[in-house]
Amino acid sequence: MLTLLSNADIYAPEALGVGHVVLGGGKILYAGPELPKLDPALV
Repeated sequence: MLTLLSNADIYAPEALGVGHVVLGGGKILYAGPELPKLDPALV
């Protein structure tokens, strides 16, 4: 299962601003300012 957190305050460890975070398999798969392009087979 994938989880999308939109408009999240991202820190890594310094502040990176507001963006999107995708979680899956207990890991952070993506963190960034743009929505990631996901393969429709994953959704």
